[in-house]
Amino acid sequence: MSSIINANALSLVIVSISFILLLGPTSMTMNVLATTNTANQGIGQSQSAVQLGVCVSGNGTLFSCNNANTQNQANSGSNALAQQGGSGSGGNAANQGIGQSQTSNQGSGVASGGNTTDSGNNSNNQSQTNTGNNAAAQQGGSGSGGNSANQELDNHKPPTKVVA
Repeated sequence: MSSIINANALSLVIVSISFILLLGPTSMTMNVLATTNTANQGIGQSQSAVQLGVCVSGNGTLFSCNNANTQNQANSGSNALAQQGGSGSGGNAANQGIGQSQTSNQGSGVASGGNTTDSGNNSNNQSQTNTGNNAAAQQGGSGSGGNSANQELDNHKPPTKVVA
């Protein structure tokens, strides 16, 4: 009798192990244990300048009420992103960008009874430089989602000068 119980217990263990070994690969192909990689990465820079000069004089306003603006944005490093794996319905998703913005609003008003030479001038110098890389690499990403990557480099500088 004990040999029958031992045989039944052994059969139950063998069936359980077989079931586990069968369930593992099946669940992977059905995305039951699906994983998704998501990465968001960015570099953002913004600069703004507002300048106003008003001069009122009964005499000369020589070299008066001048506005000077210099803005510089430089990225010399790299914005790199790498993903591996990402099976399942989502796969790999990467959003990556470098954004730069510069604005300058300048105003100058000169009222004088005399000389206004070199007065009420607006000077604006803006520079945006990117010498690094904006790179994304993905490997794997099996499943219905696969790999997706969005990369952007946005330089925006609308200079505005107002002379009154």
